[in-house]
Amino acid sequence: MNRSRLHVERLEDRAVPAILTVTSLADSGNGTLREQISIANSTNEHDVIRFSETLARGVIDLVSIADRTWGPTALWITSSITVEGTGQILRRAGGAGAMRLFGIAPGASLRLEHLSLENGLALGGNGGSGEAGGGGGAGLGGAIYNAGSLTLVATTFANNHAIGGDGGDGGNLGAGYGVGGSLQGNGGVLPPPVNPPVLPPPNNPPIVQPSPPPPLSPPVEGGGLDSSKTTQLKHGNIHDATLAILTGAVATIPTPPPATLPPIPSTPPLPAVNTLIPSVYGQGGTANALDALGGFGSGAAGRAGINLTGGLGGGQGLGTAGGGGAGMGGAIFNQGGTLTIINSTFVDNLAMAGEGGFNGVQSALSGSAFGGAIFNLSGVVTVVHSTLTRNRVILPTSVPATAPSTARGAGIFSTAVSMEGISGVAGRVELINSIVFGNAGGPDVSNPDQAGFGSSVIAVLPNRVGSLQGGNIDSRGVSNDDPGLGSFQDHGGWTKTVSLRPGSSAQNLGAEVPRQLGPALDQRGLPRDDKPDLGAYEVANPLAIPPVPLSQQSSEDDTVMLIVSAYRSILRRNPTATETGQASQLLQAADLEALAESLWQSREHREFQVRQMSLAVLGRTPTATESQSWVGKLLQGVGELVLLQELFAHSEFGGSLNSTSFLDKLGWQLWNRELTFTERDSALQRLNSGVSRETIIQEWLWNVEFLTPTLQGYHVAFVGNRMSAESAMLMAERIRVGEERLDRFVIQMIVDQSLKQIQVPLTP
Repeated sequence: MNRSRLHVERLEDRAVPAILTVTSLADSGNGTLREQISIANSTNEHDVIRFSETLARGVIDLVSIADRTWGPTALWITSSITVEGTGQILRRAGGAGAMRLFGIAPGASLRLEHLSLENGLALGGNGGSGEAGGGGGAGLGGAIYNAGSLTLVATTFANNHAIGGDGGDGGNLGAGYGVGGSLQGNGGVLPPPVNPPVLPPPNNPPIVQPSPPPPLSPPVEGGGLDSSKTTQLKHGNIHDATLAILTGAVATIPTPPPATLPPIPSTPPLPAVNTLIPSVYGQGGTANALDALGGFGSGAAGRAGINLTGGLGGGQGLGTAGGGGAGMGGAIFNQGGTLTIINSTFVDNLAMAGEGGFNGVQSALSGSAFGGAIFNLSGVVTVVHSTLTRNRVILPTSVPATAPSTARGAGIFSTAVSMEGISGVAGRVELINSIVFGNAGGPDVSNPDQAGFGSSVIAVLPNRVGSLQGGNIDSRGVSNDDPGLGSFQDHGGWTKTVSLRPGSSAQNLGAEVPRQLGPALDQRGLPRDDKPDLGAYEVANPLAIPPVPLSQQSSEDDTVMLIVSAYRSILRRNPTATETGQASQLLQAADLEALAESLWQSREHREFQVRQMSLAVLGRTPTATESQSWVGKLLQGVGELVLLQELFAHSEFGGSLNSTSFLDKLGWQLWNRELTFTERDSALQRLNSGVSRETIIQEWLWNVEFLTPTLQGYHVAFVGNRMSAESAMLMAERIRVGEERLDRFVIQMIVDQSLKQIQVPLTP
């Protein structure tokens, strides 16, 4: 091995883009994500927000509400922002009120990377109860409401909910008319019209005026796509040009005509009766003499003798009972925006309809549940190498079987409608190399064409979709074969993912797509093959590791930069001040290769290797006892391939029987392909004749077919590109015959790349 000395040569200054850094995991205050978003919103430039290294995999419990335009929203985006995470979980705090996590205003853009969004809740308000109940409000977008541009990269959405509000009860259940529930809160009660008092004849005792009507209980915090009869042909929506969003129409209770009575001297004037409901965002119908229909996604009000219609997805009123509101987009509601999803996972999100109110005899209709993960309204959605599974659309259990309330699009629901404030732009969803499978309560993908405005689903390239419903669907690339999804857990990388079982029908089926859409890495950061797997997870080489994180530490001292590069390459973090000093002394006495070798052999790195190998082979992290044993073997000089052989012989990988299933699984895991009949039959005969599993595993590990992609994966991780097949095969053969060691080759690769990054010339 060439151990060349180095000297430092000063290079030109390097421009470093300005970034905003999050230094606190608190909800609000100095250094928080909320503060950095506020700063970014105040500029017209594109801003990048990163997290301090000490906050990697931290949890931000969101409590405060930044905006209420579409219901309570924790973080509000009005400019162009990228948030580069390192495994942070953003979630609604336990015990906090209903609120989604992000809202993107029209004209704004947000890009999220390597984050998890959890526990968001968009909860439509309940309609007020009274003589006639108000309609329930819509719940739109449990985690994000997007009316601008949203890009998601390697991001996971889990346990976010969009739930419609319940319709108000009617009948003899109280005086007054129920106000419609809104996106932001429950409806109150309007007082009934006050009839003129019955006046006594002249010369009788003084007139006793009636008590004033009870004060209006307004919609709590108001808000949403509401209605009145004046807008019923437009689904209850009017358009606010200033906000460029949908707002509700004004509903009123007219003043009853006065009685015809003779004038009475010194009679006090009668109280005026004319109550005005302010326009609010997302409200269900308000019960009144104007027969309020439900706004978009919201339930209709109750009205005696009339069954009023809810908005799209909203429940129909039944007599005096208000209809329930719809739940739309358990994770994301996309209103006319651009939504691009790359290498991301949606699991256990929920859209649930609100129940209809009760009129004393029977219940009004519930709302509908659309889009367990995503609801697209006249927007453009592109889903690339992503996995959507275990999301649900749910109707209340009280809904009769004959009710028109429906649950559709358990994974994705897309439509285009035309009403005032919502153009009939043709919405579009395009699926590329993705999996939308195993969602519950309705078809995995639904695309009802509302009013003929051409909403479409395009799935020409390969995808696995359990079921599709609706028109305008180009499904030439769709198969409903079971993709063999595994567990949702930590499989390595910054976020949880859903694994593919080796031999999955989704393996090696991905089409080649443009690099900006078809990443060379999966959600965990592991390299994809030339024929990638579908979904966010790639069945990767068991020795594969994610690429080296970008450095967030700079120095004018190139020796320090060399040390930083080595630490980040091997230990995946910056060195402490003490470690930098110790490494500087080592560089003075030896060379960079000695430093890299010491880091490679460190306990910290060996623990990382053991964790990655256990995740790849056993599908779980090692126990404390296993970690201690396996790390100890590596520290004692046992090579990575020898330890890998032990893991593949573990009963958790292939069971205890010598069977074709064990061999098939081993072939997929090591060679990423199905075994030939000859390979399978020969290996099985040898096992049955007494040859040990360990021997078969060793032979298949020390094989050019396994070692070649292993070397290419290391090259992607440490250099940033794939090693040519020819070069990798030549080196693999040298390793197979013992002329080179795998770890020594990788260490030299790290050294060469570190020197190349800072352009330090070598001296003989």
